[in-house]
Amino acid sequence: MSKFALLLVVSCLCLLQVQANRRTCEQLNRICERNQQTVGTDDDVTKYVNADCRRRNPRWRNVTRCQLERAACELSLVKCGELSCPNIAKALGR
Repeated sequence: MSKFALLLVVSCLCLLQVQANRRTCEQLNRICERNQQTVGTDDDVTKYVNADCRRRNPRWRNVTRCQLERAACELSLVKCGELSCPNIAKALGR
C-alpha cells in the first residue's frame, strides 16, 4: 500500500511540474508577443529554421520568432522532445 501511495504522490508531483512548465511557456510567449513590434517577427534563427524546414517540407509555413520560442519552450520543458521541423509543427498545432 505504501508503494502505491508513493507512486501516486510522485505522479501528482510530475503533473504539477508539467502544469507549472506550461504556465512558464505561456508567460514567456506573452512577453515575446508584447515586445514583437519592437524586436520584430523574425531573426537569423527563424530564417534558418524556416529555410531548413521548407527544404525538407515544401509545404512548410513560416514560423515567427515568438512561435519558435513557444515551440522550443514547450518541447524542452513540457514534452522533452527535440527541436525538429515535425515537432515544431506539432507543438504549434499545425
